Amino acid sequence: MIHAYSENGWDPLKIVMLGDFIPPDLLKETLNYSKFDAIKPWLMKIAWETEEDLNNIQHILEQQGVKVLRPFDFEKQRAKYQRQVENWLNKTPKFNTLPIPVSPRNEIIVYKDVVIGLSEMVTLLEDIIDNDITSFNNTQYQHMHIPCIFRCNDTLVIGNEITDEEFKVLEPVFPKDTKYIKTDISGHVDAAMATLREGLVV
Repeated sequence: MIHAYSENGWDPLKIVMLGDFIPPDLLKETLNYSKFDAIKPWLMKIAWETEEDLNNIQHILEQQGVKVLRPFDFEKQRAKYQRQVENWLNKTPKFNTLPIPVSPRNEIIVYKDVVIGLSEMVTLLEDIIDNDITSFNNTQYQHMHIPCIFRCNDTLVIGNEITDEEFKVLEPVFPKDTKYIKTDISGHVDAAMATLREGLVV
């Protein structure tokens, strides 16, 4: 078991959880309808390139000595996704309801040793880490935009897509000495800025 701890964005990485995209072979099968003929080549290009990019990221990290965890490496997650796909295929397929694999960035946040999860990711995490996990799965907060929270040492920068109600629910979960900066930054704050080293933010 791993003890998850993450305080900032510049400490040397030891373990990374890297998500997965829709497997290209599955996407090809689900696009096997004439109404998708015009966009199928473009969507397949995105699928293949995304898979290649993710595999390249894994390779680069591993070259630097980082342990990389992929959700599909775990039998429980792989089997669950396969069941979701089979259920989807047994219904009248609608492209916009295709099951999406796990995206750790959108579904969990680690700050110091606090771990918060929003979806089935929690089930997977229980087999990997020994931290207590705060789960908002199956609650009214399960679609909270946690990538709108940016960690920087003992301060969390909060974007405007975290509502006041959500903030009140989150605040008691984090350590008592945590500082907060509430901002008007829209979208995912962790995509709007990056901490490269102590004192340098891009």
